Amino acid sequence: MTSRKKKYAMDPQPLGIGGQAEVFRARDKRTDEIVALKRVLNRYDETIARMKREIDVQTSISHPNVMPILDHSTSYVWYTMPLAAQVLGNMHPPNR
Repeated sequence: MTSRKKKYAMDPQPLGIGGQAEVFRARDKRTDEIVALKRVLNRYDETIARMKREIDVQTSISHPNVMPILDHSTSYVWYTMPLAAQVLGNMHPPNR
């Protein structure tokens, strides 16, 4: 598989950082599509296993409210998904 650096151009600063991974806005060099690229902060076995589970579960779900995995490394250290237009915390619940 082609390396992440050959496939994606990442913004220099992350959109967000969590306990085990960080998310960047990135451009797919092959298609010019803007994506979110999530990568692990370290390569500990536990971190890689968690990222693999996340990829496995997310690719097994087909639902309009779940972002699809577009691409991922074979070593499970990063993956890409569509870049969301907004975050859930900023959305208002629908009126009932």
